[in-house]
Amino acid sequence: MGRTQSAVSQQVKALEQQLGIDLFVRKPREISLTSAGRTFAKSARTSIEELEASVTEISRKNDPHILRLTTYQSFAIHWLIPRLPGFSIRHPEIDVRINADDQRLDLRTEGMDLAIRIGTVPAGAEVLLPETFVPVYAPSIASERRINIEEALEHRLLAHLHANLWDEWFHLNGLEVQHSEIATDYSHSGLLVQAAIAGGVLHLRRRSSPLIQSIRGG
Repeated sequence: MGRTQSAVSQQVKALEQQLGIDLFVRKPREISLTSAGRTFAKSARTSIEELEASVTEISRKNDPHILRLTTYQSFAIHWLIPRLPGFSIRHPEIDVRINADDQRLDLRTEGMDLAIRIGTVPAGAEVLLPETFVPVYAPSIASERRINIEEALEHRLLAHLHANLWDEWFHLNGLEVQHSEIATDYSHSGLLVQAAIAGGVLHLRRRSSPLIQSIRGG
């Protein structure tokens, strides 16, 4: 601690006076914590450990060899993760950290370097691919042939945050729909994909994620 024993003793006594309780049981040849002292020591230890962890995390955020990326869970699981081994072989010096979350994050506040998202193009973002939506469903729904547009309305439709895309898809395909059953009760797109795979439902799926946003280099 960089303090003499007498200086530490004085600080402990001042703390006891401030709290109005004894933190130590003092005997001629030994010293031990009181019940209140053990409680206080546990809280102090936790606070110090959390502070050390925060200092370590903040320091690592400036490491040029760590790439922190946030994107959708479904995109991370089905597209990004399978390609990471090849990237790691070509760039072993880069440690990729993935935050799989469907919620949009403030890159600077959360300490992220990149975000791959769907939507309008904000300042500082780069368009990767145009946005294309296609309906998908499990083979168990119709294994012999494809479901046509009218038959799609006979099934429970799935959506995640974008239920209006179904109406737009029907309209673009020449079918005006007065009412359709669209379930949007999925917390993230990964669950939505798994529900479609399980069968009995239709999911309007993006073919690509078009935006990549970066805060590196300004």
